[in-house]
Amino acid sequence: MPKYINFKFPLRKFDRGYFEGNQTTIKAITENIKILLLTTKGERVINPDIGTNLSTISGILFDNIDKSEIVPRVREEIIQALQKYMSQVKLTNLVIETYEDNPELEISQIKIKMSYVLEDIENIGDSISLTLG
Repeated sequence: MPKYINFKFPLRKFDRGYFEGNQTTIKAITENIKILLLTTKGERVINPDIGTNLSTISGILFDNIDKSEIVPRVREEIIQALQKYMSQVKLTNLVIETYEDNPELEISQIKIKMSYVLEDIENIGDSISLTLG
């Protein structure tokens, strides 16, 4: 049986009744970043402050507001969450796209592309791409 550091989400059945998991530290950290960003503040009972408000921000895309406010708010949510809960992660690139930037997105979607390295080990990193909304 392979040794796993954490589970891949969404959970899916894998070998002999186990859930699929991450076997390398960098993939485990990537999974942890995704979970942190996709967890809505207040969702975790024991620690209601963990997570971001990205789901609420992407929800305002339907509202009649200045769309130029969305990208800075999303950027700030991501940076604050990583600094508070995963301080070992150093962002090297963060791109946030809306429908105006990427016509392949639906009008209510946001695409987040980010690259990172581990602060103490500059040559170990990964990239993440998430679409919200």
